[in-house]
Amino acid sequence: MKKAMSFSILFLLVASIWGSPVFAGAYGADSAFFSLMGRLILDGKVMYRDYLDVKGPVFFFWEAFGQLFIKGRGGIFVIECICMLVTAAFLYKICRFYELNKKTIIFVHAVFYLIYLGALWGGNTCEEYCLPLLMVCLYLTLVFLRDGILKWYQPFLFGISFACFVMSKATIAAPLGAMMVCVLVVLIKKKRSADIIKCVGIFFLGAALIAVPVFVYYRVNNALSDMIDWAYVKAFSRAVDFSYDTQGNEFNDVSLSKKLLYMCPIYAGLFTGIVSYVTGRHTEELTGSDTEKNKGLLLVLMSVFTLVTLCFGTSYIYYYIIEMPLVAVCASVLPSDLKDGGKDVLRWLRSRFIIVTFIISCVVFARYYLNNIPIYKYMVTTNVSQLLYQQVQDIYGVVPEDERDEILFLSPGAMFFEANGIVPETKYPNNMEYIMELEPKYYDELMEKLESDNKPKWIICANMEEISLSGVRKVVQEDYKLYAKGNLNQVYRLVR
Repeated sequence: MKKAMSFSILFLLVASIWGSPVFAGAYGADSAFFSLMGRLILDGKVMYRDYLDVKGPVFFFWEAFGQLFIKGRGGIFVIECICMLVTAAFLYKICRFYELNKKTIIFVHAVFYLIYLGALWGGNTCEEYCLPLLMVCLYLTLVFLRDGILKWYQPFLFGISFACFVMSKATIAAPLGAMMVCVLVVLIKKKRSADIIKCVGIFFLGAALIAVPVFVYYRVNNALSDMIDWAYVKAFSRAVDFSYDTQGNEFNDVSLSKKLLYMCPIYAGLFTGIVSYVTGRHTEELTGSDTEKNKGLLLVLMSVFTLVTLCFGTSYIYYYIIEMPLVAVCASVLPSDLKDGGKDVLRWLRSRFIIVTFIISCVVFARYYLNNIPIYKYMVTTNVSQLLYQQVQDIYGVVPEDERDEILFLSPGAMFFEANGIVPETKYPNNMEYIMELEPKYYDELMEKLESDNKPKWIICANMEEISLSGVRKVVQEDYKLYAKGNLNQVYRLVR
């Protein structure tokens, strides 16, 4: 296990573009925003009251936890290491659960990390930080299905995990929801009503341990309704907005063919589960043991729940991190199928199906990372990141210090605020356009400010031509003049 966990940190050094010290100075747009919000929470700012996003509060509190150790990218890497170590530990435990030997354990890890290499997307995502809890819950579920023993800490951890998921990004709870349904079905089948009642109570106790402090925090800071509105109501509106895909998104792999390829671990999980269920029924008739059948039910439910979740809205590659528990189980099942599958047609077919889907998965996910290697190499061998960092500081420096309270920030990017160590004087330092789509009143307020007699003297933005708000562009073109320009930001000065 120690070797596996050590390798996981080496993996992070190579794969975590936005946190790893190997890529010092590299900032992802979303990643920089998340760490920025973590820093601002520690400074007393309140998410959803002072700044807006549709991610849940627990995710931002986790970012703040990282910033407690080291400000900026260093804090990101700290919390990534914590999560990666837990993920690696329970990946190893799942391998041991399936009684794999050293060679097959290496095989499972190779498949897992090849797929995770692309799905990680540079790191510092909500899905990455929820994966350790999914792996823990998966392991506990497998142990319960094998032993039939339900210990108090199992539903307690399920409750904690469920609350963390729902209060970070609800769709991530899909695999855990499948595990909970599977456990419930088994308990009902065995008429263990007392255990069901006990589980429900302990589950809600675990969930309350996370939820109650969060709700109290936002109630005390007069932002509870804002949190519910943005983290749930508007987040749901965004999740079911399929037009965001069909209209195109330059940062997103939106084609149906890509989505279907990214879902290969789901196909493997579904077929593996069906075969386990069918063969398990035969085993149950012979031996009375329903373990294999129940494991098949678990995989089928996880595959279906995950598939439904990934069909919602946009389809960034890191969303597919929630498939990784399926990868862990299917890869662990494969060695025994290859060894004994010749005696069983279904297991022979399953082994071939897993191999084909895993080859496709490894290619499409690893390719995502490999295609960017020239860029990553350029980051490591040059000081391009530091130059961009300096450029962002220089852009801010063109505005006289005594006039900096007259700047209007039009989503110049989180790196701008991080590099200059300033507090954003705007509720939407990132993703301005879609926030205004979700809440049009902010667009009206912005236009009122730009069209007033007391216009802001300076405007700092990313690329004005890429801002989709035509009314904003028109006012800036008529009343402002480009004053300074860099690779990442532009500065405009009022001329009339």
